[in-house]
Amino acid sequence: MPAFWQEQSIQPLNGQAIYFCSWSPDGSRFATSSYSLPFRAVDNVTIQIWHSDSFSILANFEAHTQIVRCLNWCPDGTLLVSGSDDGRIKVWNSIMLNHVIELPPHKNSVMDCCWSPDGAKLVTASSDCTIKVWDCLDFTNLAILRLDAQVVSCSWDPNGKFFTTCSIDNKIRLWDSETFSILDILSSSNQIVWSSSLSPDGTKIITGSDDGKIRMWDLQSKSIRTPSVHTVAVSSCSWSPDGSQIVTGSFGGRIKVWDSKSFNVLASHQAHSLVVRRCCWSPNGKQILSCSFGGTSKVWIKSEKEPAIFLYPDTTSFLFFSHFRTIATCGLNFILSILRSLKSKIQFFSH
Repeated sequence: MPAFWQEQSIQPLNGQAIYFCSWSPDGSRFATSSYSLPFRAVDNVTIQIWHSDSFSILANFEAHTQIVRCLNWCPDGTLLVSGSDDGRIKVWNSIMLNHVIELPPHKNSVMDCCWSPDGAKLVTASSDCTIKVWDCLDFTNLAILRLDAQVVSCSWDPNGKFFTTCSIDNKIRLWDSETFSILDILSSSNQIVWSSSLSPDGTKIITGSDDGKIRMWDLQSKSIRTPSVHTVAVSSCSWSPDGSQIVTGSFGGRIKVWDSKSFNVLASHQAHSLVVRRCCWSPNGKQILSCSFGGTSKVWIKSEKEPAIFLYPDTTSFLFFSHFRTIATCGLNFILSILRSLKSKIQFFSH
């Protein structure tokens, strides 16, 4: 049975633009970073913590003076780490909502950060071509790993045995979590890798590349599958918690949901007008959180109930709508005029 997705737009305070988003481990909250438009380096960049059911803001606090490129919750949800364009790394108490510690900075933008599954270590990846590993007991530095290319993403093996990094030299590196030595290097030919995600069982990794393809690497057999998923670069990718589906976001603002075995498209929507900065699943697999360079953020809510009205425009995609009083037809460019609606939400499904 197909799933349908309802769109819920997230509105930050004071007309700010949302840049990044991250779910808490239990799914009860999510965090976003936002900044004022037009942005200036001296502006205060804020972090918001939201209630995932009511979409109300639980906390809003000033965090950095430059754009926050990454946010990540520790496994028990008590701490939140943020990394910004000025290289600064800050750790926050997500319960008391206060600043815990600031780590020694990178020399350039902090592009990504991730906690080990047991919360004992933290990895930060930077465009200064370094990866830093931190001991989260006292937040001392355990290692500085140097590359010849900017590092754009990192993620931990769910079993805690290794972590991965992606860099603009088109390589995915697997690092031993104890010795910090390189276990393996996967090459993505001549395509820049913009994002990566490890499967929930730690046996596969997907990467999003410049050529509009995702590459699924089997870490045991070393086999690779390379389906074309977008017509432009894939900027974000993420596994569903049960590993059965994948969500991808593109430089063109489109989000797609895929079956992870067949790579059949389960859903497709022009979610944003600019590059999808991040799209990620909620821990229960029933919601997808997305944000873009355009400053918008949306939550997509999964529903098994088929909408009351079924529209099929003159394209290969199908759009579903529910609770509309009046609906206009949809043409080749998906130009939809909603003349009158009652608390409506958009739902979509495509194949």
